Amino acid sequence: MKIALLLAKESNLCFTAVGERLETVAGSTLSHHLKQLTDSGLIDSRKNGSFIHYNVNRKVAEKFAPFLLA
Repeated sequence: MKIALLLAKESNLCFTAVGERLETVAGSTLSHHLKQLTDSGLIDSRKNGSFIHYNVNRKVAEKFAPFLLA
């Protein structure tokens, strides 16, 4: 939930930036949850060199989780 809310407010964040903002989440846990959110379609990922940047998929959020966009 915190990851989705963060990405709804700040787009185009890489793994490291998400981890820095959440502070208390272990890297392996963050990686697992980002994969789950990406697989579900709620967030999109885009590879840029060796970095992967994440964004909320606004169409999916509007349909299934509109509170993220409020």
